[in-house]
Amino acid sequence: MKATKRSPTHSFPSRTVIALGIVGTLLIAGVPFFAWSYDNWYEGKIMPGVYLGSRDVGGKSKEYVQNLMERYDEQLRSNGIVFVYHGKRITVLPEIIPLGSDIPTQAVEALFDVDVEKTIRELYGVGRDGSFAQQQLDRSTTAFAKKIITPSITYNEYRVVAALKKEFAFFQTPPHNARFAFSKQGSLTIVPESSGIVFDYVDAMQVLKAQFDAGSLPTITLKDSSAKPTISASQLTPLMPQAQEIVAKAPLTLTIEPPQTDSSGETKKEEWTISGSTLADWILPTTTGDGVIVLNGDTEHIVAYLEKKIAPSVFIEIQHPKFEMTDGRVTIIEKPHSGRALDTDLTSAKIAKNIFSKTKNRIALITLEIESPYLHIADGEHVIKELIVRNQTSFVGSPKNRKINIARGAALINGLLIAPNETFSLVSALGAIDGTNGFLPELVIKGNKTIPEFGGGLCQVSTTLFRAVAYSGLPVLERHNHSYRVPYYEPPIGFDATIYSPAPDFKFKNDTGKYILIQTEIKKNTLAVELWGTKDGRTVEVDKPTVYNIKKAGETKLIETTDLKPGEKKCTEKHAHDGADTFFERRINLADGTLRKETFKSHYVVWPAVCLVGKEVDSSTQAPANPLPQNTPTQDATPSETPPPPTPSLPQ
Repeated sequence: MKATKRSPTHSFPSRTVIALGIVGTLLIAGVPFFAWSYDNWYEGKIMPGVYLGSRDVGGKSKEYVQNLMERYDEQLRSNGIVFVYHGKRITVLPEIIPLGSDIPTQAVEALFDVDVEKTIRELYGVGRDGSFAQQQLDRSTTAFAKKIITPSITYNEYRVVAALKKEFAFFQTPPHNARFAFSKQGSLTIVPESSGIVFDYVDAMQVLKAQFDAGSLPTITLKDSSAKPTISASQLTPLMPQAQEIVAKAPLTLTIEPPQTDSSGETKKEEWTISGSTLADWILPTTTGDGVIVLNGDTEHIVAYLEKKIAPSVFIEIQHPKFEMTDGRVTIIEKPHSGRALDTDLTSAKIAKNIFSKTKNRIALITLEIESPYLHIADGEHVIKELIVRNQTSFVGSPKNRKINIARGAALINGLLIAPNETFSLVSALGAIDGTNGFLPELVIKGNKTIPEFGGGLCQVSTTLFRAVAYSGLPVLERHNHSYRVPYYEPPIGFDATIYSPAPDFKFKNDTGKYILIQTEIKKNTLAVELWGTKDGRTVEVDKPTVYNIKKAGETKLIETTDLKPGEKKCTEKHAHDGADTFFERRINLADGTLRKETFKSHYVVWPAVCLVGKEVDSSTQAPANPLPQNTPTQDATPSETPPPPTPSLPQ
């Protein structure tokens, strides 16, 4: 029988496997090429599939998105957040509008802020940030699904809600628990509880966030609900004997311990008496975990009383030592002394403990915080050899109050010594920016009213000091430009610094290794700042600021008010100010050959002329015209209506 011949067994892969292997090899080899091509195609552009809120910005340049965001920022600053309730419509603006152009309170009062640069970084980083594998994953994902980046907007919920509570106070009646109080006849009574109506501020803030995330100009309808008290009069009746025992301790005496002495060495008697009526306000009915009602000291009411009635008379401002150059020598012109302030938290706790104690002790101690000057005088350690730098600015055309504030601010820093390696804070050096420290107010627009505000003119001091520090080569640790361009500081554009207490601040560091002395001088309408010390061989070059992205201010903004007679008009300035961006570079060559480079950038939003106009009708009977631009909701919603969905309003 003939044997069957077998074919040899093949060890090679099939054609399908070979084909797949070739394709795989090409794909693997092609990924770097594909990535390279992708990078080149979208160089300087946002990756496809990326959205800014609800707007597609894929394929757009960074410059396009920056312009988009800056216009959105300006619209938000101009139009604010609109809240509606029962036909009443209010606009919460992000900042105070000064009637004098450099009152720096807008930075302090800002309710919300758009971070344009951070938003652009997040948009541009999609498909570029992370590892190579993460980049390719992000790119492939955005090719099939949206990648939504929300505008980077920070806002102060507490202040927004506070503004709402103030504006809609007429509609809102918070619930009141039953409480103890003194009657007109001087006897202790129980005030009954009452229900109220409150707004759902949590919901309002959630809607606000959603509209910000979508890139809308927010319009929010407030929702209300009934609120019930938690403590009734019937629950307080058993506590009446305890409450009467507490108020019977009146008058309670508050005194400073140990007693202070005046300049002549005599002991000063500083004491205050608390009446039974005030004590009744301080005992707070509280619900315990098991539902039992007890009395506790209401430290919040006690703190408020201390801050208003006692703290101002107790406060003594700290005095830093001041020096001046006389015939080439540093002489002291003001000796230092410590300051003091009332510790309201600790004192209120002591008072609360005292009124519930069983002892007959009717004296509650007031605890003081003693502060020491930041610099102690020691003979022979302050060596001032020469003038390091001098800079001066003009404030021609300033009103009287502004000139007084400039002079006061300059006087407060004149003669201050800055120790080696010390960080100098201008806000700290100036102290309280109010009438107690010699400053005068100017008018600002807040909402639709004019109110006095302190601070106008101090930015002349901070700007002049900033320029001196910039040319001295000292490290600038904190500097903020104004939101708007201020004509007092131009030219050049972009070389200003705004301050206010407690922020923003202007800070720099003394890294010369020797003491630095600040000297100020005012001649007519010119402020000069000099820094004296010991030169360490550094040289400084400061470029002229580059100005770009100039935007026209547009039409005058009108705000209706009841502060003026119908038809009467009061404006911020005769001329509006254009928006712009600027930057300048500073190069510091140290004695050891080290080169430091830094760039100071400034962004100024458009500031149209703003005018208050006397209102013809009462705001409670007719809502003002909708201030929002096109592509935003315009109807006045009421609680019974469904509010319009957030409409994307990033500029086209």
